[in-house]
Amino acid sequence: MNLVELLDMHRAHYLDHFVQSLAKWSGGRSEVLLEMDRYVPDPIYKLFRGDYVREVKGEIKLTSFTLSGPFEHEIYRESRGGMMVEVHPFEWSECMVQVLCERFDRQALEAWATYWIDSEDEKPYDADGVQQVIHYFSPPTYPEGKLTFAVDLGTAPVRAVMELIRLFQVEPGTLKVTIGADF
Repeated sequence: MNLVELLDMHRAHYLDHFVQSLAKWSGGRSEVLLEMDRYVPDPIYKLFRGDYVREVKGEIKLTSFTLSGPFEHEIYRESRGGMMVEVHPFEWSECMVQVLCERFDRQALEAWATYWIDSEDEKPYDADGVQQVIHYFSPPTYPEGKLTFAVDLGTAPVRAVMELIRLFQVEPGTLKVTIGADF
């Protein structure tokens, strides 16, 4: 098994649940782009997508399609151009990323998040009723050379995660990217 195959199993585990849950609801819309009212360093950190949003008696109701636990597997390790990639069991909708690096390109990271959350809300729904977008991206922290952030990968394709990994792979001094549930 390679990295793409493992990530595809993670995504399928979550997406099957998402699509089945979506089929049980009516009168609303999936993956609605919303903006939180909070102070953050960049507008991308205010955005999130509700799994399912509907209006009930004039009130907006959000429904999250959560799994009962992560997709289980042994810790996966792969070297990619001098950088180690490690994948622990995690939920596609509750992913933590930690990067051991000398520096990182904040603008490139925010551009990645902006593209994959589809901040302009232009991506069409596919045949399964999903937009293939991330649902949330947290402001990163960077104590002692450990960049850490959370991302709800939502219905984004595996390509989004591979692009994220490549973003760090091209940065000199990146030693390791870890994807998992908690650190």
